[in-house]
Amino acid sequence: MSGGGEKAATQRRRRWLVDVFGLALVLALFAGGIVALRAYAGADSARDAAPAAPQVRPTAAPGPWPEAKRALDDQAAALLRGDEKGWLAAVDPLQPKLLAEYRRTFANLRQLGVTGFAYNVRFPAVLQPGSPELTTYPVVAFCLQQAVCPAFDLGRMPASQPVSSFQEKLSMTRRGGRYVITAAAILPGEPVVPPWLGELRFAQGRRVTVAAAPSQAKRLRAVVAAADKAAVTADRYARLVHNPQEHYRMYLAGEAEWGGEPAPQPPPPPEPVAAATPAPADEDEYQDVGPGAWAEPEQFALYANALPCESTT
Repeated sequence: MSGGGEKAATQRRRRWLVDVFGLALVLALFAGGIVALRAYAGADSARDAAPAAPQVRPTAAPGPWPEAKRALDDQAAALLRGDEKGWLAAVDPLQPKLLAEYRRTFANLRQLGVTGFAYNVRFPAVLQPGSPELTTYPVVAFCLQQAVCPAFDLGRMPASQPVSSFQEKLSMTRRGGRYVITAAAILPGEPVVPPWLGELRFAQGRRVTVAAAPSQAKRLRAVVAAADKAAVTADRYARLVHNPQEHYRMYLAGEAEWGGEPAPQPPPPPEPVAAATPAPADEDEYQDVGPGAWAEPEQFALYANALPCESTT
């Protein structure tokens, strides 16, 4: 083969190798594209086949009334667990007198053995446009020294409720990012007066708790001793009116606590008889018992405490 022929053959081989290499490169790129396309399609199919994650819509901020009611409910729960700080958290911190009043209420209720306390609202409060202040009229249901406190039934009249209650007017506003009480007042004409109002001193007996104004504190020990004895007799009358008491409560007041008027005296004794009518041994032996059946004024007070209209714990 001549030199020119060999040179031409070499050039043909080089072109052939370039063509083969180029074809191989194109095939490799094409194959890689197919693999990548399949991988993308596979991922897309897997994403389509996967179960959709739950869509959580942003929750709207609670309205002012639910927020205010929650503050009242939290306050009641704090009272029952003995948390004074939690109780006062629902009171306007800018009003020292109101804080002192609620602090005193907390102490008195704990001394009285509170076992139930709840704010019940029939109609939610409505705010004035552009104002954070609201007014509500809750019915406060409470129990003292009663293991199981019945729930207040908003569908029943107050007189037929299984639990003691009273209605009050509360003013509230937003302060420091939460709703607090700015004013509180018991509605006029309420038949039940909360027994924890004012400054009180307490003494505990076996069956009685005696609360007294500070001016009567020196008499507490003697009254507790007499009331513990009287509780045995009072139990009989409590059974007669179907209102047995595990624990009695008494309030000891002087003339100043009765508004400056002389304190009421026990009923006068009946006309002299051979013997005073004895207290009934049980409810099957009920007799009309006159005032002379109570040997001590405290017995009369405990009897009144057992009447449903006076104490329904």
